[in-house]
Amino acid sequence: MTRIVHTTAPPAIPAPHLLRQLVRPVFGVFGAPAAWIAQLLLNYALAAYPCMPNDMPYPAPPSSWAWDRPVLFVVNILALIVALAAAVTATADWRRTRGWNQHGALQARATRVRFLAYCGLMTGWGFLLAIAFNTVDLIGVPACSG
Repeated sequence: MTRIVHTTAPPAIPAPHLLRQLVRPVFGVFGAPAAWIAQLLLNYALAAYPCMPNDMPYPAPPSSWAWDRPVLFVVNILALIVALAAAVTATADWRRTRGWNQHGALQARATRVRFLAYCGLMTGWGFLLAIAFNTVDLIGVPACSG
């Protein structure tokens, strides 16, 4: 009885350096919107519940929720840091790819990275501005104004 052995190569896995090259542009595009979404959801949950837990608005948050405002500030500062890091990453990628003039596969990769960097410029700085406005709102608006 003869046994047939197939010697096919396993499916090709992209080189690790190619995956690392995609992390920066993807973080530049999606880092700031993800930070804004996290900030928005956490702020809404933490700021709204102490003021209206049972469909009856409170004039002020209960004393047991004194930790609420400092946590909201920490969430906003962390969101600002992540959004700023994403915007700076996108800006650095945009500047780094400005002079790339290769041909063929390198040109396609350079165009792709430059396009993602441009998208990251818009999302990064735009959502950083939105997070900053939400932070100012947290400072200027009283906790419960019911």
